[in-house]
Amino acid sequence: MNRYKPKELFIFSLEGQRFLMEPDKCAAYDIDEMAEMLLIANEPLTKEEALAKLNAEDSADAEELFDGLVELGLLQDVDAPKKDPENIASQEEDLSLSSLVLNVAQGCNMRCSYCFADHGVYHDEQKMMSRETAERAVDFLAGSTKRSYLYVYFFGGEPLLNKDVVLHTVRYTNAKAAELGKDTMFGITTNGTILDDEILACFDDNKFAVLVSSDGPKNIHDKQRSMANGDGSFDIVQRNLLKLSEYKNIYLGCRATSTAENSSIMEVVKYLDTFPLKYCHIEPAARSTQEADANNNDHENLNIDAFLKEYGDVVKLMWQKMKNKESVPYRTFLNEIKMLIGNTVRQRLCNMGFGTVTVSAEGDIYACQRLVGEPGQILGSVYTPDILSVFKPHIPLTLDEKDECPSCWARYLCVGDCVAESILRYGDERPRLASRCHFKREKLKWTIWIYSKMLSEMERDDIDAIFMEGNSQYNKLTLDQLGI
Repeated sequence: MNRYKPKELFIFSLEGQRFLMEPDKCAAYDIDEMAEMLLIANEPLTKEEALAKLNAEDSADAEELFDGLVELGLLQDVDAPKKDPENIASQEEDLSLSSLVLNVAQGCNMRCSYCFADHGVYHDEQKMMSRETAERAVDFLAGSTKRSYLYVYFFGGEPLLNKDVVLHTVRYTNAKAAELGKDTMFGITTNGTILDDEILACFDDNKFAVLVSSDGPKNIHDKQRSMANGDGSFDIVQRNLLKLSEYKNIYLGCRATSTAENSSIMEVVKYLDTFPLKYCHIEPAARSTQEADANNNDHENLNIDAFLKEYGDVVKLMWQKMKNKESVPYRTFLNEIKMLIGNTVRQRLCNMGFGTVTVSAEGDIYACQRLVGEPGQILGSVYTPDILSVFKPHIPLTLDEKDECPSCWARYLCVGDCVAESILRYGDERPRLASRCHFKREKLKWTIWIYSKMLSEMERDDIDAIFMEGNSQYNKLTLDQLGI
């Protein structure tokens, strides 16, 4: 007689509801008490034993449930011939370069409390990229990519401190793309304090994705994001956000960073909702440069705990907005839901080091902007003769190669957290920081909660509308390419 046992599953409760995550398929379900009883069995059971365990009032319902769980593969016949594991294909099969991050300004006019890059100088002195370095970097992208476009992303420090090179690079990239019969795409992360009519026109004419760092209302933002002279930056950033929102071709987003002693993420969300943003991201602050140097994670752990205390209420607010057909621009949140809808299995979180590389102000090539200035992390230089033929990309490890990811229920939904962060902490991609794993798992439980709500209470057309909102060329890009 056949005996059945649950496959690898993760079951949890949230808001009085039971949920199941099927890790190897990146699939999630809401389940009832009867299903949970069958799916937490420790020993193999025959069908008859399983139905007796349920002791259901309606035996037909119990049998239908059992058969359904077997059909879904959630209950498996332990005596059936073992099948070879399904081949899990990575989405990053194309290892060619697709986008370029230019650290055009390694310096900043602000002194944010949680900065990971020594206020933009990356463990060095202030440096500005030259026109020649920018041109060589664009040539490197143009000679490497197989894509139909050249995508250049400006980063810093504060990239608009080097406005001339930003404008020149846009012109040069457009000309290069025209020669090659390709399109262009541009993005920038900026603190929002340096904008003028020339820059705004450039952004609008070239359909820039503009990510502005804004930590919320004035009482929060000014404590965390001060100018170099100590003055608050809120008033000028708010004015410039309003200016940017007036341009129809600018794909406007915000990045907010929360800290335990200062931020309410609910306040931040409600503030950012006053702008017509196309994408948005809120994260707890990681270690500052000083804390990293001291190998101190205490403050970061406090930031994570404070964030999670409010996160459920924020997700509930997002759910109300979805039901009311209001804008929901929180892209990481929506991308996790997309992965559940499509049962998307990925082996790498991002394409750092092969799909996207960063060029420093001096022309050195790094796998990620987080690694600029770090010893041993230079992959090459745009000034190296024949760089196109000698460049060797950095291919991040897959989930299966990391220390703890292969056994984690959230592995294909989390996709391993930030590779650059692991390198900075340990000099190795394999280890995971327990508090960051806890953070991702707790957030993902809420993603599964709202995913279940969407499927049970929304029409398919309304769900599609949420994911197509602000539809543009940038919706095709991954989050790391958008600079988030």
